[in-house]
Amino acid sequence: MTKKAAEDKTIAVGLTIGERVQLLQVLPEKGPIATMRLVRKLNERLGFTTAEIKDHQILFGPDGRVQWQDVKWERTFRFGGFELEMIMANLRRLNDANTLTMAHVSLWDKFIPEPAVGLGDGE
Repeated sequence: MTKKAAEDKTIAVGLTIGERVQLLQVLPEKGPIATMRLVRKLNERLGFTTAEIKDHQILFGPDGRVQWQDVKWERTFRFGGFELEMIMANLRRLNDANTLTMAHVSLWDKFIPEPAVGLGDGE
C-alpha cells in the first residue's frame, strides 16, 4: 500500500473493553521509531479514561489482569491506514504462528476483511 493509499483508508470500529485490552496486547513491543511512535499514539487512544474506569468499574490487578463490569459497552475508534496495516499484520502474524486465542476472534472479525475458511458447517 502506498503512503497516500494508507492515509486515505480509515475505518470506524466499535471496541468493547475486552477488545481494547486485547488490541493493546497485539501491538508490537519493539520496532523502528516510526512504529513505536504509532504504538504510543494507539496506546494513548485505546487506554481508558478516568470516567470510563469509574463508569464501567474497570479494575487493574497487580498481576496485570483487567476486570470490568460492563461487558457489552463499546466505544468507537477511527483507525487510519498505517494503524490498520500494523493491527492487521500483527493479527495475521499471530494466526500464522497458531497463537491466536478465542479472545482474538472478535478483533480478527472486525479488522481482517476476509471471510473465514474451512469451517465445514456450510457457512
